[in-house]
Amino acid sequence: MTHARKRKLRRGLTGVLALLACACLWPHVPSAWQLEQATVDFRYQRFNSNQTPSDQVVVIDIDDHSLRQLSQTYGRWPWPRRVYKEVIEFLAIGEPRAILFDLLFTERMKEGKDDAELAQVSRNVPSVSHAMVFMADAFEGGEANPFPTDFTQKFAVPVEAQAPLAARHRDYQIPGSDFYSQAHHYHGVTVDLDRDGKLRRVPLLTRYGDDYFPSLALAGVLSTLNRPRVTLKRGVLQIESEKTTFKVPVDDRGAVALHFYPVTQSPPSIPLDALIGSAAKLQRGEVSDPALLKVNPLEFKDKVVLIGGSASGLQDLKATPLHQSYPGALVHATAISNILQGNHLTTLPAGFGVAVALLLFSAIYSWLFLIDKLWLQATVPFGLVLAYNALAFVLFRRAHVSLPLAMPNLLALAALLDGLAYLIFVEGGEKRKLKATLSKYVSPLITEKLIQSGVDPRAEIGQHKELTILFSDIRGFTAISEALPPQQIVECLNTYLSKMNQIIFEHLGTVDKFIGDGLMAFWGAPLEDDLHAVHSVRCALGMLQAMESLKSELKTRYRAPFELEIGIGVHTGKSIVGNIGSEQHLSYTVIGDNVNLASRIEGITKFYHVPLLIGGATYEAVKHHVLCRLVDNVQVKGKQQSVKIYQALCAAGDASADRHNDLKQAFEKSWNAYELGDFSRARQGFEKVLDAHPHDGPSQVYLERLNDLILNPPEQWRGIHVLQSK
Repeated sequence: MTHARKRKLRRGLTGVLALLACACLWPHVPSAWQLEQATVDFRYQRFNSNQTPSDQVVVIDIDDHSLRQLSQTYGRWPWPRRVYKEVIEFLAIGEPRAILFDLLFTERMKEGKDDAELAQVSRNVPSVSHAMVFMADAFEGGEANPFPTDFTQKFAVPVEAQAPLAARHRDYQIPGSDFYSQAHHYHGVTVDLDRDGKLRRVPLLTRYGDDYFPSLALAGVLSTLNRPRVTLKRGVLQIESEKTTFKVPVDDRGAVALHFYPVTQSPPSIPLDALIGSAAKLQRGEVSDPALLKVNPLEFKDKVVLIGGSASGLQDLKATPLHQSYPGALVHATAISNILQGNHLTTLPAGFGVAVALLLFSAIYSWLFLIDKLWLQATVPFGLVLAYNALAFVLFRRAHVSLPLAMPNLLALAALLDGLAYLIFVEGGEKRKLKATLSKYVSPLITEKLIQSGVDPRAEIGQHKELTILFSDIRGFTAISEALPPQQIVECLNTYLSKMNQIIFEHLGTVDKFIGDGLMAFWGAPLEDDLHAVHSVRCALGMLQAMESLKSELKTRYRAPFELEIGIGVHTGKSIVGNIGSEQHLSYTVIGDNVNLASRIEGITKFYHVPLLIGGATYEAVKHHVLCRLVDNVQVKGKQQSVKIYQALCAAGDASADRHNDLKQAFEKSWNAYELGDFSRARQGFEKVLDAHPHDGPSQVYLERLNDLILNPPEQWRGIHVLQSK
C-alpha cells in the first residue's frame, strides 16, 4: 500500500470516528427531533401508502356548509342541545357500536330543558359517549383537583398497569352532575401538540391521580369488543377480548403515533346538515323507507360514529403532517382505524440510525479515498445516499416502516463534503505540486500514472533495481560555443535539450539531470517497466533521427559553420535509485557501477566514430526488437571485467534494416577473425566492409588497430581492447 493511500485511509478513519461521535450525540441535539419529523412529514405528503381506513368508522361533520344551513334554523353557534338529541335518536335507529362526541357540553345552556333532553337521550342510548377535557399543564407537587367520586367510579377504565403513566394533569372540565349522572360513557378529547405545533399522536389513556380514563380513540376501539381488558405495558397498550387482541405501540404518555391515511383516503364523513335533513323527513313521515333518505340510519349498523366539526369557526382544526387545518374528529377517527386495522408506523430504534449513518459515511470515505476515477468519486457516493433514501421511501409506502433519514443524510453529506474538500484542497494541492515537480523529469503519461497510483518518488528511499541508463553528449561543443555569442549558445542548447527531453518523455523515460551540454536519463523507475531496455534504445534512435532535422534548423537559424553531432551510450544493470543529496536539496537519481559504465560507453562512441553504443546486457534485452552489430569487447579504465559493446543500427523491421544487416554480417565476420587473432583475414574483411561502406567508423578503427597488431603481434591475445582513457 502506497504512502499516499495510507495517509488517505488515516484521514478517512479520523473522519469516520468524528462523524460516529456526532451520530451518537445526535439525540441530544435540540433540533434533531424536528429534523427527523420533517422527513416523516415529507414521506406522508409524497410517499404515503394507498391504504384505506376502516369502514367501521364514520364521522358526522359540522362543516362550514352545515354551519350556514343549520344556523337558519337553530340560530348562531353554539346551537341548542336538542340538535344533538335529534342526531342521537336518528343514529340510534341503525344501532351503531358507539356514538362519540368530539364536542364539549360543559357550559349550561340558558334553556335547561335542552340539557335535560340531551342527558335523557344519552341515558336511553347506551352507545353514546360524551367528551371531557383534561388540563394539560404539568404540575410539580400539590394535589390535582379530584373528580367527583361517582364520576370516577362510573367512567374510569380498569387498567392493569405494569408500567404506569406519570400523572400529567391537575384539572378537568366536565358537565354538571345532572348531566353526567345520566350518561353511560365519557372519554377524553385532550390532545398534545408536538414542539413544532403539529399534531402527530393522540393519547389513548389519561392518568388522573390513580385512575385511568379512556380517550375518544380508545373508547371507540373498546366499543367494538365484548368485555375488553386493558393492560398497560412498557411501550405497549394491549387491548384484548375473547377473540381479539390489539397491541398498540404507545409512548410514556400513553399516546399512539398516528399513521395518517392519504387525504383522499380519509375516514368517510357525512355533513351534519344532510343527516338533520334526513332525520327531519323521517320524523315528519315524508318517507317510509329509510333507504330513500340521503342519509340512511340503517347504514350505521355496528359503526363507530364520531361527531365533530371541521368548520373554521369551531376552532377544532389541527396542524398535521398532511394539512395545516385538519379536523380534530378525523384525527381521532384515524387513530381508531389505525388500531382496528393494525396500521401502525414502525419506527426503528436510535441505534439503527447510528448503524446506518456509520455504514453510509464509512462507504463514502472508502469510495472517495480508495477509488481514483473522478467520475466514480463524484457519482457513487451520491448514488449510495440516493439508494438509501429510495429504500426509505419504498419501505414507508409498502411496509409502513420509517427509516431514519435526517441524521444519515446530514452525516453522509458531511462525509461527502469533508472527503471532497480533502481531495480537492489537500490531495489536489499535493498532486498539483507533485505534478509540477514530476513534469520536469518524467513524461506526462508517467506523471499521471504516478499520481493515480499515489507514488511520490521524491519520498522514496533507495532501491536496488535493474535499470537502463542513457547518457548523451554533444560532440565538440567547445568549438560551437566559440562560434556563437553567449545568448545564442544558451538558446541553441535549450532548443537541443528541449527536443531531447521531449523524445525521452515520448519513450517513457525519466530525465535525471542535464550536465552542461549533456544529459542523463533512465528507464525502469519510478514506474516498473519490463521493456525499459527496449524503450531506452528506441529513444536513442529517435534522438539521432531528430538530430538530422535539428542540425539543419540550428545551422540555418544561427548561420553558423558547424555540424551538431551527439554521442549516446546506453547500458542496463542493477543500480541504486532514490532520493540522494543533502538535507537542503534532494534529487531523485540513480547511482552505481552500471551508471558509470553507461557514461563510459557514451564516452567511447567518439573512439569508434559512431553516434550510439549500447552495453552487452542492453543488447541481450533488445536484440529481438532492434538490429544491432557487435562493435568490440572492451575493458574500460578502472574496470577489471570487459564488456561487449554494440551499435544499435535501426529498429527491427525498419526500411533500412536490409542495408544495415549487410553491414552487420560483414563487420561481425571480420570481427570474429579479429577476436580469434587472425589479423590478416580480419584486415581483409574490414577492407571489404569499407569498400561497401566507406564511412563506417568502426571498420576504419579496426584497420588502424590491425596494422599495428600485424607489425607488433601481442605475446598473449585475448580479443579484448583495453581503453586507457575515459
